[in-house]
Amino acid sequence: MGFWLPTGLIHGADARMALADGRGHALLGGNDLAFSSLTRDGVAENAPADILGKFTSQRPNLAGLSPHRTAIMAILNITPDSFPMAASILVMMRA
Repeated sequence: MGFWLPTGLIHGADARMALADGRGHALLGGNDLAFSSLTRDGVAENAPADILGKFTSQRPNLAGLSPHRTAIMAILNITPDSFPMAASILVMMRA
């Protein structure tokens, strides 16, 4: 089957113009980001409709989070034992 990759990425006003002229495909269902072609294993090919649809369809929300917005999630562990140097200083201070 191979690995498909969108190439010739276009954004902003240029993407909207390429979409209007039929020179590009909307990336993820948007109108401000497009691509000109797909390559399979590094070779430009005409992709079947089902493959093209995977790149041009709008993505559904996942766990209530929109794929079109940046979401930063992290766990910040700030306990003293997370920092070996700080932990050793605390042990010396208690002694």
